[in-house]
Amino acid sequence: MKELLKEKLIEGHKRYSLETKFDKSYIDYKEKFKIFKDINNLSVDDVRKIAIGFANSWHSRIDKNSAKDILNHLRNIQNLLLNLNGNYLFNLNLDDNEEEITKIYSGFPKKVKPTGRSKILHMLNGNVFPMWDEGMRIRYGVYPNAQGYFNYMNLIQKQLKTLSKEDIKEIEKLTRRPIIKIIDETNWFEVNKLKEVYQN
Repeated sequence: MKELLKEKLIEGHKRYSLETKFDKSYIDYKEKFKIFKDINNLSVDDVRKIAIGFANSWHSRIDKNSAKDILNHLRNIQNLLLNLNGNYLFNLNLDDNEEEITKIYSGFPKKVKPTGRSKILHMLNGNVFPMWDEGMRIRYGVYPNAQGYFNYMNLIQKQLKTLSKEDIKEIEKLTRRPIIKIIDETNWFEVNKLKEVYQN
């Protein structure tokens, strides 16, 4: 994994904020997702409007009729999600949590594709779950399944560990985003740069 420099990540976030519409969607939905802290009181309509609404604003194309199945899955895994609260991918023992992570990821209804699953999981816990898309999966050579997502989390953790804890704190303070989100933005731009090279 290439070393991630603090300045590169901060600059990547600035560019991402200016050049894409996704950052505004992230800000808007981050506030709405706060009600997901109490999964027992969520309604199907909450899932449809917020979880699916957010993922689809990032081109995930989740069928809105999947909302009930998504809600049932979230209720089934809420204890697993609670156990990960307060953790950070930077120092999380992934091997000890592999079974839980793969269960959290794999239990979504089949209509929710890999990218959409990661978007929802990130909004549920942005300190643990990274977002990914097809370009990132191809670039890092991981499969679009639960094991592939777990492997991707390992790769992102390795990137995180090229930064000091002080750098992470400074980046999060400057950007007001979880460090995982800032890494995602930088990786997204690098993947799209490669697309431009191949297309030209």
